[in-house]
Amino acid sequence: MKFTQKFIGLAVALAVAGLAMTTGTIAQPNAPAAAATPALVDQKLLLVGRLLDDSPAASRISASNNREAKAAFAQAREKYATALSLVTSGDLVKANVALNDAMWMIGKARQMVPDSMARAVELRTQAATFRQAVGSLIPSYEAHLARTSGAAKGTPVSDATLDRVRKMLDEARAFEEAERIADATRILHDAERTLMAGLAKLLKTATIAYGLQFETQAAEYAYELERNTSYVELMPLAIAELKPAPEAMVQINQYTAQNRIAIQKAQKLAEQRKFREAINALKGGTAYLQGALAVTGLVLPSDSVAQ
Repeated sequence: MKFTQKFIGLAVALAVAGLAMTTGTIAQPNAPAAAATPALVDQKLLLVGRLLDDSPAASRISASNNREAKAAFAQAREKYATALSLVTSGDLVKANVALNDAMWMIGKARQMVPDSMARAVELRTQAATFRQAVGSLIPSYEAHLARTSGAAKGTPVSDATLDRVRKMLDEARAFEEAERIADATRILHDAERTLMAGLAKLLKTATIAYGLQFETQAAEYAYELERNTSYVELMPLAIAELKPAPEAMVQINQYTAQNRIAIQKAQKLAEQRKFREAINALKGGTAYLQGALAVTGLVLPSDSVAQ
């Protein structure tokens, strides 16, 4: 069977496959196949052949020490050879399935031996994300530390956890300046986890020793709002770190939705100067957030159990 040589058709096939390879949208093995037209099969044969024999990925995988990647690439070659045989016998449907399998295996191999430039961009993105997370958690940590330690308002506070995190941020910055992005990313990730654990401990202390005295109900409302916000900030970090199952995410989303409702109610009550009712509404929302964080696997004390 002659290959279709039209430039436009090949360009489209390459573009679609290239997008799929980078976004992880290639059909999985045994997935329903698209209609196996002669033109489609011709284009896939051209594309897979080029990816196997004349592409930067092929050279990168061949030169790597990744046995799993090489095995996947070898399986792709076998599927490609099978597809050629099936085309010769006129079975386009099975040939199309074999080519889909080959493309998926090539994509798998490419992910295991990523391009150095793409990997560098990914690490820089991760480093920026971790640094932003730590930067957003530090003010909450400082505020709760000041509250639990009884420090006067405006007084600088610090403890072993905060000192360690700040030192880690300095180390990460030094690694970034030295272009050691992988090391910087690792340290920033550790800093995020350290601060999450420290904040959880502070929140526990605030819950257990809830004999805090407030000059006004408005001040207590502000404190409860700040405490709720701290749990909100912990939520995406806990999800990213602990990776709860899809069914757990359903319950997490339900709890966080209940908290949003409680926050809206509390804000309306506070605007009416009904601070006691607003505080109770906030505490209810915080209990839902505690339940959501418990579902992620981050164990925190609860003022009450979210139902």
